[in-house]
Amino acid sequence: GGCTATQSKLTLDANWRWIHQKDGYKNCYTGNQWDTSICSDPATCARECALEGVTAEKYRETYGVEQLENGVKLKFVTNHQYGTNVGSRLYMLD
Repeated sequence: GGCTATQSKLTLDANWRWIHQKDGYKNCYTGNQWDTSICSDPATCARECALEGVTAEKYRETYGVEQLENGVKLKFVTNHQYGTNVGSRLYMLD
């Protein structure tokens, strides 16, 4: 038994990322509700909203996710210029 080193890619759960109008920066989702002025139905929302990408810098500074040699370091609480982020749900991709 023991650990086996594996090369993998990670992605941040969409719930942690910003969803905004594709032609601007108005939030499509705030708190726990969709903005019905933008998202009147799922098809309209998919057409009008965009999921913000995350750079390596934002992974570290906003979400507390830092690449290390042979691993990843996760902070539970990360203070950043826009407030505080708690948690960072990551998924390993094949």
